[in-house]
Amino acid sequence: MQTLIDLVEKSAATFGNRPALVIHAGLRDDVWTYDRLWGGINSVARYLREEQGCAPGDWVLVWGPNCPQLAACYLGAMMAQVTLVPIDPISTPDFVGRIAEQTKAKTIFVGASMPLPPEPTQLNIRDMP
Repeated sequence: MQTLIDLVEKSAATFGNRPALVIHAGLRDDVWTYDRLWGGINSVARYLREEQGCAPGDWVLVWGPNCPQLAACYLGAMMAQVTLVPIDPISTPDFVGRIAEQTKAKTIFVGASMPLPPEPTQLNIRDMP
């Protein structure tokens, strides 16, 4: 059986520098190649496992707009076997803080354009990769 992570890994090996994801960011397009996406996924998974000590089933929040970084967070969380809780980008910081406390989230990935939520006890806030 092939997983989504297997598919992305195989795509990176096969298509490497070809565009995988593109976002129109101001005057320029931000192009994520398959290699860059695969690197972002691995970076997120490594951060969750090694730096945050996440174990399978732990909860992690992601709060940000639809962008390639969000895809890297989703797939990296999948690789690390954690439960990802997506938060609507129009949510208020107080709402995000309450969700973090209720889920006992280990960390939260926050998009660059998002305000920081009130920091619950021991919540690690990290920018999306």
